[in-house]
Amino acid sequence: MNTNISLSIRDFISSFFSKSTSKSTENSISTAPSKEKKGSPKGQPKTSVSIIGQGCKIVGNVQVDNDVRFEGTLEGDIICENAVILGEQSKITGNINAKDLTIAGTYQGDINVSQIIKLKKTAIINGNIVAPKMMAEYGSSINGKCQIGA
Repeated sequence: MNTNISLSIRDFISSFFSKSTSKSTENSISTAPSKEKKGSPKGQPKTSVSIIGQGCKIVGNVQVDNDVRFEGTLEGDIICENAVILGEQSKITGNINAKDLTIAGTYQGDINVSQIIKLKKTAIINGNIVAPKMMAEYGSSINGKCQIGA
C-alpha cells in the first residue's frame, strides 16, 4: 500500500473522529487526488482510493475526485469524478453522480452514471437509474425506472 494513501486515510480518520466521539458526522466531505507520481508527466495525479469502512456512518454529502469504496453507511449524496464501489455491507441513502458505479449492497436514491453501472448479485436498489451501459448479475434487485443507453 502506498504510504501517502495510508497517511491520507489516517489523517482523514483522526480528523473525522477528533471533533466528536460519535461515529457520525453532519459535514460534507471532499477529497482531491493525491500528489503527482514520481516521474509521471506534470498534471497527472496518481490513482488512489478513499475507503469508508464497515461500522462508519456518515451523515452529509461526499464529493471525491478519486475512486471511493463504501462498506459503511451514508445518508447523503455522492459526487465522484471516477469510480464508486458500494460493498456488500454498505447501506446508502442519497443520490449518486459518478463516472462508474458498482453496487453490491443496499442503495436508495437516484443514480446518474456517465459510463457504466455494475450490479452484483447482492445489490438491492430502490430508485431510478440513468446510465449509458449496465451490467446486472442474476439475483440483483431494482425497484425503479432504468434509462440505459441513448
